Amino acid sequence: MRQKKMALSNQETSQCKPDRKARDKDFMTPTETAQYLGVCRTYIYDSINRGKIKVTRIGRKTLISKADIQAMFNFLTPKETELS
Repeated sequence: MRQKKMALSNQETSQCKPDRKARDKDFMTPTETAQYLGVCRTYIYDSINRGKIKVTRIGRKTLISKADIQAMFNFLTPKETELS
């Protein structure tokens, strides 16, 4: 019984791996965006509702521009190392 539960849990966990193809797309779904950023999907939807993430809606489909996501982080600069 325990082995069956462990196998089922492992199967469910393996289905949650990030989709590598999402990294190659120009537009992503909220779920793909969450996987891309390493956050939960709820956080993405909350950010959309607060206006922090811009979306494009095509019918019932919600798409997020990868360029917009990357632009959110453009203000970050690598920490410069000091020369001694």
